[in-house]
Amino acid sequence: MKNQIRAITETAMLVALGAVLQIISETVPIMQMPQGGSISLALLPVLAIGFRRGFKYGLLGGTVFGIITWFLDGRILHLGSIFFDYIFVGMGFAVTGLFQTKKKNVLFFLLAIFLGGLSKFLFHTLSGILFFAEYAPVGESVIWYSVVYNFGYCAVSTFLAMVFGFALKEVITDLYLQ
Repeated sequence: MKNQIRAITETAMLVALGAVLQIISETVPIMQMPQGGSISLALLPVLAIGFRRGFKYGLLGGTVFGIITWFLDGRILHLGSIFFDYIFVGMGFAVTGLFQTKKKNVLFFLLAIFLGGLSKFLFHTLSGILFFAEYAPVGESVIWYSVVYNFGYCAVSTFLAMVFGFALKEVITDLYLQ
């Protein structure tokens, strides 16, 4: 019971840290994209949940993070984007839980962060294709526009998460805190 309370508390704290980092990224104009999305370190603490507590807590924390960021964003342009741009993106961060037993291996650690960022990119790109086709310039492929638009900020966010994750790896994976 004591370990479960610790896990839930830690998950909540990492989700809260992710939400604060997301708020910060959305207040800095140069980090924002014109039609939504931003360069942010918010995914790092949320990805850390899976490393530290496994897939189940990673899924729970990612889902809660997705819902919180949806509320913080305050935009409902399409009902489907609630799932693809927020909830499914957060749920995709649980991929790090699949690497929990290999978290001490630097390559697996970085691969897991990359896959979390890739899932973010894929869900945002699908959302752009399915729900925001009208924002693509006339005559340009909706698929190509969505890929290019979302790749920019997702790639930078993932790269930053990998760099800071590598620098903080021992803190993120430290078993003493469990």
